Amino acid sequence: MAKKGKQQEREAKAKGSWQKVDLAEYELEGFDDGGAAFELEELTEYTIEQDEFGGKVLKAVDGAPTVTKKKKQRKRKASIEEEDVVEEIAEPIVHENVVSEVKEEGKKSKKKRSRKKKNAQTEAITNENDNAEVDEAVDDDNAEENNQEDEQVEEEISSEPFPEWAKYKLHPKINLALRRVGSAPTEIQAKTLHPAVIEHRDVVGAAPTGSGKTLAFGLPVLHHLLSHPEQEKKCRALILTPTRELAMQITDHLTKIVPNRREIGIVTLVGGMAVQKQIRQLSYSPEIVVATPGRLWEVMEAGETTHFAELNADLQFLIVDEADRMLQPGSFPQLQKIFEYINKNTPKPVKGKVILEESDDEEEDLPMEAAETSVVMLDDILQQHEEAKNAPEESKKPRYVRQTFLFSATMTLKNAGRYQTKRMKNPTALTVLESIMRRVGLRGKPAVVDLSVPADIVDDDDKPKKQKAGASEVTLPAGLELAQVETLDEHRNNCLYYFLTQYPGRTIVFLNAIAGVRRVAGILSLLKLPVFALHAEMQQKQRLKKLEGFRANPKGILIATDVAARGLDIPSVQYVVHYHIPRSAETFVHRSGRTARAASEGLSISLVAPIDAKYHAQICNVLRRPSGFSSFPIDHKFLPLVKERVKLAEQIFAEENQESKQKSEASWFSQMAQAADLPLDDDLMEQMNKNSSSQAIAKVLKAELNALLKEPLRPIGSKRKFWNMHEELNQLSNDGEYRARDATADLMKKIISIIWFNEEATLDSSITIPLIFILHLMEDELTPILTPTTEARQVRRSFAALLIVLLLLLVLVFAFTLPNDPAAALLAETQQHFADAFHGDLRHRCVLQSIDQLLNHFGNVNGTIEQQYYVCSEFYQVGGPLFLYLGHGHDVGIDLNTTGILWENAQEFKALLVFAQHRFVNQVVPGNEQLEYLSSEQALADYAMLLQQLKEEWKSDIAIAFGAAYGGMLATWLRIKYPHLVIGAIASSAPVLGFYGQSPDVEANARTITYDASPVAGAHPNCIPNIRATWSKIIQAAKSNAGRQRLIQAFHLCPNSFLDEQNAMDLMQWIQHAYSSMAMGNYPFSSSCMLHGDGQLPAYPVRAACDYLAADHTSSETKLLNAVRESVAIYYNASKREKCFTLGTQKNALWDYLTCTELYLPKQQNGVDDMFYNAHFNMTADSERCKKKWKVELRPLWASTVYGGRDELKASSNIVFTNGDYDPWAGNGVLSDISDSVVGIFINNAAHQYDFLFNVGKSSG
Repeated sequence: MAKKGKQQEREAKAKGSWQKVDLAEYELEGFDDGGAAFELEELTEYTIEQDEFGGKVLKAVDGAPTVTKKKKQRKRKASIEEEDVVEEIAEPIVHENVVSEVKEEGKKSKKKRSRKKKNAQTEAITNENDNAEVDEAVDDDNAEENNQEDEQVEEEISSEPFPEWAKYKLHPKINLALRRVGSAPTEIQAKTLHPAVIEHRDVVGAAPTGSGKTLAFGLPVLHHLLSHPEQEKKCRALILTPTRELAMQITDHLTKIVPNRREIGIVTLVGGMAVQKQIRQLSYSPEIVVATPGRLWEVMEAGETTHFAELNADLQFLIVDEADRMLQPGSFPQLQKIFEYINKNTPKPVKGKVILEESDDEEEDLPMEAAETSVVMLDDILQQHEEAKNAPEESKKPRYVRQTFLFSATMTLKNAGRYQTKRMKNPTALTVLESIMRRVGLRGKPAVVDLSVPADIVDDDDKPKKQKAGASEVTLPAGLELAQVETLDEHRNNCLYYFLTQYPGRTIVFLNAIAGVRRVAGILSLLKLPVFALHAEMQQKQRLKKLEGFRANPKGILIATDVAARGLDIPSVQYVVHYHIPRSAETFVHRSGRTARAASEGLSISLVAPIDAKYHAQICNVLRRPSGFSSFPIDHKFLPLVKERVKLAEQIFAEENQESKQKSEASWFSQMAQAADLPLDDDLMEQMNKNSSSQAIAKVLKAELNALLKEPLRPIGSKRKFWNMHEELNQLSNDGEYRARDATADLMKKIISIIWFNEEATLDSSITIPLIFILHLMEDELTPILTPTTEARQVRRSFAALLIVLLLLLVLVFAFTLPNDPAAALLAETQQHFADAFHGDLRHRCVLQSIDQLLNHFGNVNGTIEQQYYVCSEFYQVGGPLFLYLGHGHDVGIDLNTTGILWENAQEFKALLVFAQHRFVNQVVPGNEQLEYLSSEQALADYAMLLQQLKEEWKSDIAIAFGAAYGGMLATWLRIKYPHLVIGAIASSAPVLGFYGQSPDVEANARTITYDASPVAGAHPNCIPNIRATWSKIIQAAKSNAGRQRLIQAFHLCPNSFLDEQNAMDLMQWIQHAYSSMAMGNYPFSSSCMLHGDGQLPAYPVRAACDYLAADHTSSETKLLNAVRESVAIYYNASKREKCFTLGTQKNALWDYLTCTELYLPKQQNGVDDMFYNAHFNMTADSERCKKKWKVELRPLWASTVYGGRDELKASSNIVFTNGDYDPWAGNGVLSDISDSVVGIFINNAAHQYDFLFNVGKSSG
């Protein structure tokens, strides 16, 4: 060091620029003995000049200038030939480098020092990055050898392009790379390259995932940079992506096309990596930068690199991948700043930098501007900094015409984004694109390549054409199959483990939360599955390591959040599992797009729990699958083993997690005590250690789990793949989707074969959860639901046998004609038997009786009321069960004639049938003082008292409650409140989850009615548009006297009808009530159920109503209103006696009263997802109506408080819920199993209480 310092001092003196500072004149703290460990030199001769950016620079002057023209020429030559990259990086800008520059005497000594300096830098950089990555300088040293090998390979490969690529006239080196790959251009590439390469236009592209979008925008960039090389390296192309992994993937794809970094430099800027290294990579001036917005803006704002100083002038290509995600409001706040920086006309000045700049003059000395002082003072530098800061920016126009590319898979996806506003609820494909294009700032008229829109919608001139009705608005990969499994939230792990073990293959499982990723990954790891977790809180190196491990394992399982949903191109991903349903269809499409890439096959399976039903339905509607995806078959014989293993793994994970928390807590106490210098309470630590028994418990559970895992679930050597499941999923429908499996029909065939023909049959995926529950009731291995005694087991077996046959009869109700086999023949014979056995008025086969019930079962109020009930004992034998039907809002005698499920099972079970009337039927009128005793709780007490009397009178110990609609609610609550009186309940079309306080789906009712009127349900396509147009016509007409008269005439309202602008809503509600009632009675046969015997509705009445609206009447008020009148007359004039109509929705008085006092079911509609007008539920208005009509206060939370919701049902047992997809009330019913003994059966093409009706042969249903 001393020798080197003396040499520098001598050279400085010779040059006359630098002078040694005598430290003896200064008092330095820490160096009182005068022996300094360093020396200082000062620059005494210099000039202050202004640079081109308005900043101030110091220039050394005197004997020899800092840089000569000859040296500058040598540097330019070296830069062009790229012989010494590190020499360019170490450009002298600080004091030490200036001294080194002044020291230089000759070319030979300079090369020696440069070589030593290069080796030292390489070693330092390698140590700095902790051997994590190979340094770029070393890479460049080795690049020549690799390039020579590449050139030898290229010589062996023909430079002629494939015929498919020839028309794009790509650079020969690109053609060579494409020949290595040997693939033809994909559709998105073929349609993008011509406008991008030949016509030099901006491009907006939307195509399915895995279609080759990366090369679609990458090849034009590489072609231009190779065809037009620049001597001065600048940032020519900027590619922006939303995720780190996607940025690295794009870099990898582009590098494979042009691997030589000396031809085109490519740098990736992403978070989670060392920013210092990325800045150093930028110092090599790469032509292409692939970045995420956050890290890019961080580097640009820091100002530590000049690579982006003139980005607006130098940039030739701007690419935004996954543009819809990137440009969503609030997603990437830095993106707008980047766009503003790129699009501005002036470069950003260099501020606050004092550098020693090289002189452009020849070997002449520069004049000195500041001769009064020989030292640059701090005040001078601060003043210069302020002047530079306030200096006006020098305007520079862009040097190139920039091309902009926007690409995504879901850019035109209608209603897909969570940020969609109501004003843009139904945009066209191009309006979404245009909104994105305006934000980015595209020039002129871009080429729109939208493969998610049918070809006939966009012509050659990029002019949008009218979209055909029913055209799909998003294109999923051709080989992608969609399936779903309906499950409970607590059973997701069971379904997931079953799928992963039965269908092994490379799988990605998506969750909505990071905590869920950690939990599921931990549980699956305990189950010895090859699991890799990926989420946003992991370090980038960890994420890359997990991805590499997943790629390397052909049976790997990646548990990830949506950080892995976009852009990742992992080969041979066979399955995607949506553990949680995403909140938008856009995310669903991107998740599913991780499989079925590049014309391969793949399966996307959704685990749909009740909490996900709303979002799943939205996704199905966007993807035009209104009835859902194909039902994925589950072989239930494996479920007991699956549940046992998963339960143990969940327990182990919970215990280990608890132990970790306890250790963390103990560590926190210890650290806090040490920081406060307080003694740690030994008793406290002892107590914490005593409580820490989790490790021992987990060890025992692990041993048990490992013993179970030694036995494989599947037979060794057997294989199951999704493309072999065509037979299991049934045949393909016309639209290419698998039909929803009719498991109940398969179940019926199996039960008939087993019971009547003694044939052996395997209970596989066609056996539903309810049947599994019933069969398990008959097995001693299952923990008894009742007390574990012999008598209890006998009771359970009896109830099981009873429910089996009941389910069989449910199947008979809606089974379709089966192929010609013995089981089908027996079914036809049974149907004919029912048709012949039950005809006429069935009340004549029963006895009407009554019982006096207390007016108030829960108080000391005197008085009784009479409760009537029918007893039908035709098939009863002593000891047989008692089937109790709970009446509701009308005469129970009507239900006696329509409820076939009881009659068709009575003879088989030798059952006593009882149809009990609800209290106060036909007595609910305003002013009745006894109405305060009208409540569901009082009604349940009535039924309980009746049951006690009937059991004693008829010597029957087993009772099962049946009910439909409100009666189904009563049957459910009777089982919950009085379980000692009824051993089970069957509830049809009971919206027990629709009460206020249970987060009901308030729009389900209107949405289902609209579904019944849609072409999917068999109605005419013009029906819904005509009905939607009706509301505006009515509102407009009601504003004038003449218009109101037209309404009265059009709808044949009675002469005393009063209609004004305010009560026009009554007319609209009257029309809607007709469609709602017809939807409830939308049976495949004529029926009087919805009319309580007063007239007949035709088969499929909603379709019949829509037939009057088959023509397009939207432009004619008269034709439209007349057609709507004929449409609703199917309901209002079913008796054929009405001469005119009176407004009023004919609400059931009993139900209307209970709605006010306890059973508040909120409903609303938005006019977008349904065919009605916009009407939100208004609790204030409902409360006022209840006060005005019934003189009672609205109690919206009463039902949720008294009866509870899903959790209370889970605590109960032996309840079967049935619902149909045509029923408007099904949306808030129990559609899937809540527990093993509280089950939900969902029936396709079934309306309100359809399963309770007679099978065939009854005109009344």
